[in-house]
Amino acid sequence: MGPRQRQGHSRSKTHALPIILLSFLGFLLIAGVAFGIGMVGNVNRWLSDLPDYTDANAYLVSEPTEIVDCNGNKIASFYTQNRKSITKDEVSPYVLQGTVDVEDERFYEHGGIDLWGIARAAVATLGGGHEGASTITQQLVRNTILQEEQFDSTIERKVREAYIAIKMEDMYSKDEILMMYLNTIYYGHGAYGIEAAAETYLSKSAADLTLSEAALLIGLPNSPSQYDPTVNPDLALSRRNKVLDNMLRLGHITQEEHDAAQAEPITLNVTEISGSGVDVYSQPYFVSYVKQLLEQEFSTDVLFKGGLTVKTTIDPTMQQVAENAVREQLDTLSLDGLDMGMVVVDPKTGYIKCMVGGYDYNADENHVNHATAKRPVGSTFKAFTLATAIQNGMNPNVTLNCNSPLKAKGTTTEVQNYANQSYGNITLKQATAYSSNTGYIQVAEAVGNSKIISLVKKLGIDPAKDNIEDVPVMTLGTGSISPLEMAAAYATFANGGYYRQPIAITEIDSRTGSVLYQHTDNPSQVLTEGEAAAVTDVLSGVMKGSGTGAAGA
Repeated sequence: MGPRQRQGHSRSKTHALPIILLSFLGFLLIAGVAFGIGMVGNVNRWLSDLPDYTDANAYLVSEPTEIVDCNGNKIASFYTQNRKSITKDEVSPYVLQGTVDVEDERFYEHGGIDLWGIARAAVATLGGGHEGASTITQQLVRNTILQEEQFDSTIERKVREAYIAIKMEDMYSKDEILMMYLNTIYYGHGAYGIEAAAETYLSKSAADLTLSEAALLIGLPNSPSQYDPTVNPDLALSRRNKVLDNMLRLGHITQEEHDAAQAEPITLNVTEISGSGVDVYSQPYFVSYVKQLLEQEFSTDVLFKGGLTVKTTIDPTMQQVAENAVREQLDTLSLDGLDMGMVVVDPKTGYIKCMVGGYDYNADENHVNHATAKRPVGSTFKAFTLATAIQNGMNPNVTLNCNSPLKAKGTTTEVQNYANQSYGNITLKQATAYSSNTGYIQVAEAVGNSKIISLVKKLGIDPAKDNIEDVPVMTLGTGSISPLEMAAAYATFANGGYYRQPIAITEIDSRTGSVLYQHTDNPSQVLTEGEAAAVTDVLSGVMKGSGTGAAGA
């Protein structure tokens, strides 16, 4: 190679270096653009299937359903979590300020994510320490609407969380977000939300928390099991004091307030509340019946987590009178194994005003509700035969042979009156007062069982389910019908002939107060007013004079 060739080769090397550098930079630029495009695609995909973060209910993971009586008094709660939502004016100001001071001191300054907090946390991590960077808004999103993803330490989850947090800040005020957080966060010991925490640990309302008590509860969500004061009182005390230090550092309490609060010992007044289930405060048989009705309409999740308010018909005053009457009667009879059920239905509305399922709900391991259980009804069925006869033109003053015994048509079985007593020829009205079996067999033969069965169907009784068979002695009450069904059927005679299905629930409201269900009266006319009045008049004879229902009979 000559000098000229060597010189040209040297120049080519010199020119190649910039080309290589430019190519490398170009590659990096292309790769960066490609990465950026790829990330944009990923972010779009990650955000394509977000839950409905615009629905405020999505941030209330679980709230009890409350059952109330006709006066609005709570008689039961259904829940999977011990939780009760409250508003800002129902919580101590110490809780509001202290929570922000500990969990997110720039809460009122950022827009959902705190870039300064992220930078500070990154520096702390590089220095070997640890500092949280999640805002209150992000924590709320993570613990509620994205709860199924909360343990995913992926970029996707963090992007989704940050996006929803930013959107939340556009939709809700800071105070609304803070209260959502306080109503959902877990405080340990089965308590979700600040109100449940105050009631669980201190047996008081969140509105009445002192500075020291507020600081104790504020410190729990960081590690509920570790700082649980019922388990680790020393750690709980240390955590409480750290909360007070933060509040002092940020100038939200004075030195005197700080020192006085730290000097207070932790004094608990624990109210044990189960983590899930049903709390019944009164009317357990009725509550069980209402629960069965609700389970037919709502899923378990909605029923136990939906925060419903279920307004019922039960009258606590009438209920107490009925319970006393049942117990008094059973105590008087004093027969082993004997129990009793009672139902009172308002004929004008169909409302169940009281329901006694037995002597003692807690003493009965099987919790049999004798108000809804089917039992042989005996002579009470005769009222349906009477109503059918009157509807078909039979005069209550018609004369019947009520001697005993008497052989019913179509059977070899002889029918007897009680104690085989013969009453001779008496009217249908008298036969009803004496509950004459022989007389009513003849009435049933005259009108026909098919017409009686047709009527009881209109009175809300299902012959197939209640074992009402078309046999000659059907009128004597061979079927099994519940007291609740009988009360609703008999109410038809008292209200002019209109049958109303027995009603236990008048209204169901959502957690936001919107009406999900409201009962509307929809009676069906089974008898004319005159027919119903005639039936009632005849039946009243049972309770008078020598009638079988009269006092001393």
